[in-house]
Amino acid sequence: MISQIVTAVAIVAALRPRSEEVAGRAEPLLAGPVSRLRWATGHLVVALASPVIALLALGGVGAGLGSGLTGGDLGHQLPRVILSTLAYVPATWVLVGLAVALFGLLPRLAATLTWTVLGLFLLVDLLAEFKVIDNPSYLSPYAATPDVLISSGLAPLNLLWLTLIAAVRTRRHRPHRLAPPRPPHLTRTASVVGDGRDAVSAGGGGGCGRGRRR
Repeated sequence: MISQIVTAVAIVAALRPRSEEVAGRAEPLLAGPVSRLRWATGHLVVALASPVIALLALGGVGAGLGSGLTGGDLGHQLPRVILSTLAYVPATWVLVGLAVALFGLLPRLAATLTWTVLGLFLLVDLLAEFKVIDNPSYLSPYAATPDVLISSGLAPLNLLWLTLIAAVRTRRHRPHRLAPPRPPHLTRTASVVGDGRDAVSAGGGGGCGRGRRR
């Protein structure tokens, strides 16, 4: 369950560029020397690093210390527990890659589709817990993540293909372009011209009305 919560945090970070665009905070920044690619890459780095840090803080280090101190084998238990916790990082990166790819392809639907997919994965994991689904590893990246505390020949393979999926989805991202912001002096000029046209229209309408009455 911790991995799903961490994934939600990573999704928020991955979709942050879209929220900044909608709020209008991206245009002033991109009007300066910061390029769109550099701006999007910075958010991507945060989205990829946040699940690693969160998993270590919430589960890996704490659980490893507790298990090692309780069993009296800290040097052996701590690395094993940390490794088992970090095994869920590729699964979180799958959703991060999906969010980033949708931001480039379908920015208006990126948040809705990403959260929907995460909800479906949670549903699959829940059904697997109650034995409704026999083999959920092909339906959810979390179910496909192996328990590295238990020896499994497919463990490295599962981690590898999850990481490759996340990389491919992230690679497909192409930051879309915003319309360049209008310079302030042009905005003021257009406003003045518009006000002048309104005044002329009002004056002309009044003169025509007086002419008809005569």
